[in-house]
Amino acid sequence: MVICPSCKGQVRVEEGAAGCTWDLSGKGTWANAFLETLRRSMFEPTSFFRRVSTGQGWTRPLVFALIIAMVAFAVTAAYQAGFSALETGVKMYGADVSAWPFMAYLAAVPFWIMLISSVAIAPVLTAVALLIQTTLYHLCLMLLGAARGGFTKTFRVVCYCAGPQVLQIIPFVGGVVASVWQIVLAIIGLKEAHQTSYGRSAVAVFLPMIVCCLAVVLTIVAIAGGVVAAIATSGQQM
Repeated sequence: MVICPSCKGQVRVEEGAAGCTWDLSGKGTWANAFLETLRRSMFEPTSFFRRVSTGQGWTRPLVFALIIAMVAFAVTAAYQAGFSALETGVKMYGADVSAWPFMAYLAAVPFWIMLISSVAIAPVLTAVALLIQTTLYHLCLMLLGAARGGFTKTFRVVCYCAGPQVLQIIPFVGGVVASVWQIVLAIIGLKEAHQTSYGRSAVAVFLPMIVCCLAVVLTIVAIAGGVVAAIATSGQQM
């Protein structure tokens, strides 16, 4: 914080080049840059996404999001393999402690199969999901007249708000907390990147979800209506 010579008020000044730590080459080690970016994106989102909006490029944000996705996929694979092995072992041996090594073997094999599959599939699925999410957010911002930044800025925000997905390591509640946290970061990030209001950025984030939910509801209603009509028609024919 520095003192403004004109109004004598305190002003926060951020030093350094444009972009976040992960964007900058040659600043610290790879691991330090990643962890610093992860920490700031999750716990200092306002100042972090303000810096992100000044940076450029697609590659480094995409790599950051892919690393997060790989961790989440690996943890999910481990949990699925472990729970599956536990269920199988309990059915076969009950609470017999001597069967635990066999249960560990049952968990190891499907875990490595799922992990290898994730390594091959996760990057593609993640990249496609990021592009779809970015497109939806940016279209909503355009409809609201709030897309003051370009498509690249929206993409960078979407990638860098993926940090909470590391909470997938917490069983049962981790996924829920991560999803809520990620939505909050997306609202803050879009607001800072496009210099708009929280209201507009929130609408841009929630509108695609609302539209998708309505589409699902309408589809279910249409299917149910078709089933009821078919039953009614068959009843009249009898």
